[in-house]
Amino acid sequence: MKNIRRAVLAAVAIMPIAATHAAELPALKSPDGKIAVTLTHEGAGPLMYSIVRNGEQIIVPSALRVRLAEGEISFGSDGGVITYSSNNTRKLVATKAATARDQYNEVTVTLKPQSGTPSTLLWTFRAYDDGVAFRYVVPANAGLKTLSVRNEETEFGFAADFGCHGFNVGRFDSSHEGEFDPVKASLIREHGFYDLPLVCRTNQNAFAIAEANLVDYGGLYLRGR
Repeated sequence: MKNIRRAVLAAVAIMPIAATHAAELPALKSPDGKIAVTLTHEGAGPLMYSIVRNGEQIIVPSALRVRLAEGEISFGSDGGVITYSSNNTRKLVATKAATARDQYNEVTVTLKPQSGTPSTLLWTFRAYDDGVAFRYVVPANAGLKTLSVRNEETEFGFAADFGCHGFNVGRFDSSHEGEFDPVKASLIREHGFYDLPLVCRTNQNAFAIAEANLVDYGGLYLRGR
């Protein structure tokens, strides 16, 4: 889905909850209603997201930021919203269970980047009963002949100073082997290079930041702000 030959960094930060005047997009909830994702977009700014689980704020409004070598794609105007729900059964391979339930609700937001390169960008969010997933898609007809990600600066704004366990690998050309040490979110520095997953605990919940379904794409690392 994304083409890159270098490391990608995303920001982890403790961010105060402040009032927002951004327009809210359609609400997204997990099938069991315990997870709520709020998407907002203001003017020509980046798309913002926040996450609540069991009534507790996990992620406060955080920006979705990606820069391509071909142009800035994070800032733009609204281009439409599509909602979708799925409840399917998938076959599994080399597991004790033969099948798994694949149930989620989905919202896809189309943005028209100010740069015009590409002409459109899709952000898709899915809410499952056990987590939230998101990705961006540059459509094949968006006018790009090449696609190279310069950097990803997507934010995960923590609602409090969560206690986490993480592996600060220090560089991206590593074997991904090391100790996952306890660390407070406030001590994840800007110069850090945290490998995945980063696992954290809140007052009522626990969560991990991870990635999946990578094709020709560099690994994601996390740093503070």
